[in-house]
Amino acid sequence: AEAFGLVALEAMACGVPIVTTELGTGTSYYNIDRQTGLVVSSKNSETLAGAIDRICREDWKKVRREILVARASQFSIERFKSSILEVFK
Repeated sequence: AEAFGLVALEAMACGVPIVTTELGTGTSYYNIDRQTGLVVSSKNSETLAGAIDRICREDWKKVRREILVARASQFSIERFKSSILEVFK
């Protein structure tokens, strides 16, 4: 389990909704449940499998690609560098 997985952000940057588990880390920070994908409770494989199935079956065109890309861009390397530089100013 990754606290802040880049693979999920890369998928969002391509306009693909994601499924993450609630770990009490960064996953729910970048994946907003029912907006950019689905967030499910951890340690429940049936719930996770159901969420993956739902992502594959539902029409996520309602989730506009622009929303996913915009959310992922909030975590871009450029934005990260800018934030770090602000800390040191």
